[in-house]
Amino acid sequence: MVTLPSFQPHKFDEAYLCALRARDAEIEAHFVRYFTPLLQIKLRHRRISPEQAEDVLQETLLRVLKLVRSQIAVRHPERFGALVNAVCTNVLRESYRARARYDALDDLQIDPPDKAARPDELLATQELRKKVLQVLTRLSKRDRDILRSVLLEEQDKDEVCRKLDVTRDYLRVLLCRAKEQFQKAYDSESGPPAKVLAQCASS
Repeated sequence: MVTLPSFQPHKFDEAYLCALRARDAEIEAHFVRYFTPLLQIKLRHRRISPEQAEDVLQETLLRVLKLVRSQIAVRHPERFGALVNAVCTNVLRESYRARARYDALDDLQIDPPDKAARPDELLATQELRKKVLQVLTRLSKRDRDILRSVLLEEQDKDEVCRKLDVTRDYLRVLLCRAKEQFQKAYDSESGPPAKVLAQCASS
């Protein structure tokens, strides 16, 4: 494996993308370690919450990995950094639009919301959580444990790293992989996006 510098400008090439496509652990860790601080700087200047920024960051890394591993070739490997930045911009725009729709619906409320959940809402939440737990059983033990710990149980990430004996950078890689596997398993049964993890985490 090639040892790469962490926080220095890196010259990307086809060999780097091939390693990412082959799920080379060292290159994946470098990818996350290299782009995370750059994207955090970009997102820090946007008017979004830290939680929203983290969601955008995770989604960006996941989409880029999916793109690299898809059948669509990255035409200009040397411009890989620009591609990551463009994906982040698109995810950020989607996040803005989703937030705007939420705010618009919130503004339409006339009566204060009833804090007690209705029976049909409780049933939907229970069914959703049951479906998520069913899908989780189809994943590997490691993917299952990561998704449970980080998303459903919201355990401290440093503690999760200690349990798995990995760094925070590599935890991001593992989380991206686990989300990808969950998405595939969920889509094979249901079709809708696997944002259900976040919904179950908040229920």
